[in-house]
Amino acid sequence: MNTTYFLPSLTSSFFLIFLSEISDKSFLLIMLMKSKIPLYYLYITSISATLLMNYISIFLGFLLPYIINEIYVKMIAVIIFLVFGIFSFVQSFSENIELEFEKDNKNYYLLEEYNEEDYNKEETRYTSRTSEVNNNYNLYENNEEVRKLCFALFFGIFLSDIGDKSQLATISISSTYNLWGVLIGTTIAFLLTIILAVCCGNFIIKKFSTKYLLRFGGLIFLFFAFQILLQLVGIY
Repeated sequence: MNTTYFLPSLTSSFFLIFLSEISDKSFLLIMLMKSKIPLYYLYITSISATLLMNYISIFLGFLLPYIINEIYVKMIAVIIFLVFGIFSFVQSFSENIELEFEKDNKNYYLLEEYNEEDYNKEETRYTSRTSEVNNNYNLYENNEEVRKLCFALFFGIFLSDIGDKSQLATISISSTYNLWGVLIGTTIAFLLTIILAVCCGNFIIKKFSTKYLLRFGGLIFLFFAFQILLQLVGIY
């Protein structure tokens, strides 16, 4: 169906999804839940919801060329990547982007103004809380509250990804690139972002500007648009 090699498809899809997911709503949701749900349940729930949506998207992308002419599929993919790329760049140059980001996540303590001493105290407190939850997860195993939180996390991640740029990008790339490369690349990217959200999401959100993350993501989207466009004209 396509002539794109496995390794370029794997690496390209990895960076596309990884940069799209860092600091995304599902990323922040996992961070919020890590002090409320034992890590075992947190990983299982997050991975299940994320990969389920990912594989549905890949399946839809795989079917598209059989439903629509492959040329039109590539044209749609170019438009989608161009729109997301340009939008990411425009958004990154907004003077209020950092303020908007904090406003959307105002309940999360790391997005407030802390001095270094306060930040270290909060980090220690939340680390201690996470350890306490993990050491006593058997006490929570049959707890109704934890089950409700797991369901909320699962559907929160799943529903937030419907129509999201990550889903549309996955559908587009899986319809034009090597299927197995995209499958493995996106899977690794989602797993890595989940691990980062749990282990060092605090550091990422605190130290890396949202503007630069958006610009890197925009570059990746524009790269895909240009590459698929070259395929359309028969150069690549």
